[in-house]
Amino acid sequence: IVVTRDRHMLSRPAERVEIVQSAARHVRLDPAKQQLRKWDQLEILMLQSRAVEAMIDQPGPWVYAAPRTRLRKEL
Repeated sequence: IVVTRDRHMLSRPAERVEIVQSAARHVRLDPAKQQLRKWDQLEILMLQSRAVEAMIDQPGPWVYAAPRTRLRKEL
């Protein structure tokens, strides 16, 4: 599972194709339109760690946004 902050990855056609073709699994840290400090990123990852762990066996491709509250499927 790839953890990223790239909020534009699905708006780039070439990246979207690569995600689908490689059956990649991504969790995108979603800052809700604000800059995230390293500790904020860690906080989101820790808050969502159980939900991400539950998806380990789920086959790709998929992309989930991870704000502080709950995961949201984007692809």
